Amino acid sequence: MPETSDRAVAAAVLRAVADLLESRPDLPVPRVDVTYWAWAHKHPAGVPQAIAAVAAAIPCPEWATRISDDGKLLELLGKAPGTSVNICARVEEACTPTGTKTVTTWETPLEIAALVTAVSDAR
Repeated sequence: MPETSDRAVAAAVLRAVADLLESRPDLPVPRVDVTYWAWAHKHPAGVPQAIAAVAAAIPCPEWATRISDDGKLLELLGKAPGTSVNICARVEEACTPTGTKTVTTWETPLEIAALVTAVSDAR
């Protein structure tokens, strides 16, 4: 195979999967996961604009957003039969802060803490 770019190889593979799916109705719909990362240094016009452009070009009937549990990533999740699309970006590059989140912390009462220590010491 002649040398080609990663982009050309990826496009060829995805095109071949689409051709196979269209030409072979006897085969089941494959499971395809596509992940696209939007980085600020690669999208000087803006990460939200890049995310919107990618999502507009992919005809998923269902889209949802999610912020990762650690609060560091925005994920735009597209779903279609057999296919999921995940467009990811750093939250500080893709989102606008809207306020400060207060997290409640809890302290174990001394009565309970003393029991835990007593049980640990007894072992």
